[in-house]
Amino acid sequence: MIGLVSNGYGEDAIAASIAQAWSAQGKTAIVAVALVGDGAHYRRVGVIPAATFPVLPSGGFVRSIRQLVGDVGSGLVRVVIRQRRAIYDALEHADRVIVVGDVWALGLTRWALGKPVWFLPTAKSHRFMRHSWLECWCMRRWCLQVFPRDRETADELQAVGISADYMGSPIMTLPPPADTVPNGPRYIGILPGSRNEAYTNLAKIMAYLSDQLGDYRLLIGAPPQLDANRLHAIAPNDAVWTHDISTVIENSGVIIGMAGTANEQAAVYGRTVLVFPGTGPQTTAKRFQEQVQLMGDRIQYVVDDPATVCAAVLQYWEAPSPIDWSVSGLFAQRIVWYNSQPRKHNDRHA
Repeated sequence: MIGLVSNGYGEDAIAASIAQAWSAQGKTAIVAVALVGDGAHYRRVGVIPAATFPVLPSGGFVRSIRQLVGDVGSGLVRVVIRQRRAIYDALEHADRVIVVGDVWALGLTRWALGKPVWFLPTAKSHRFMRHSWLECWCMRRWCLQVFPRDRETADELQAVGISADYMGSPIMTLPPPADTVPNGPRYIGILPGSRNEAYTNLAKIMAYLSDQLGDYRLLIGAPPQLDANRLHAIAPNDAVWTHDISTVIENSGVIIGMAGTANEQAAVYGRTVLVFPGTGPQTTAKRFQEQVQLMGDRIQYVVDDPATVCAAVLQYWEAPSPIDWSVSGLFAQRIVWYNSQPRKHNDRHA
């Protein structure tokens, strides 16, 4: 049995792609625990999560004492105890456990199972936010193998004694588009995010663009856990909606992104993503400046001003070029291949 633990909407997508690649081998059961949200990505590949949990006010994106206090007030301690128990119940007998997310998810899984795991640290990179000495200590002690998101981070972790290998970009995991959109319009893609701030983020984008759309049409990628009625009440009547990020990326000439992993996925597949401060903890100026550092000029930080945002849309919009979706899933396939190789020396900790 292969166990997967993930703690975020984007992390679920990465883990689900691994589940799909492993399932294609037809040799083992897949069991998943989604620590944040309803695990919709797992369900899309035929894996029903053994456990899911509510999204706390921070959306799992805690960067201040205030956010932590808000989560504690909303039942964080109770949720963590339930998460630990769920991981133990679901994955105690797993032959391999893979954690996708941050060191918090890694530590929670280690606490629950008491054995080392594979780890995909999606939250940090050598390029914008290096792992602390404490996080490195945890990875050395708790991980059989670490698969960082870029080569520079893998080299950095290897230099401090962590068994790390770069297996390609974990965010290039999207399947080909699942939906079709009407031909003809020039689409501006909108990624409002997957957390509760998505509603106010979308409202802010609409306030900036409402009188400036002209011949452009909005193509909005809304995760299924959000309230569709609330979202539809915010956007123009002729907006095109989809739950499928690939459809947004395929058809948009430029994208306004208020998301985390989805922004990075759009950029890595070749689309220009415009970002500016939103209304919640994941859409701060600092967070988006970190995305620019991570992804380069495919993510453009724009001054938070309606006229400037509209000008940037016109400047960066270009007819969407075809995307080679065949590169999707290579990372997941390499992870499955890696598991088939003779065990490395670090498995002595198991």
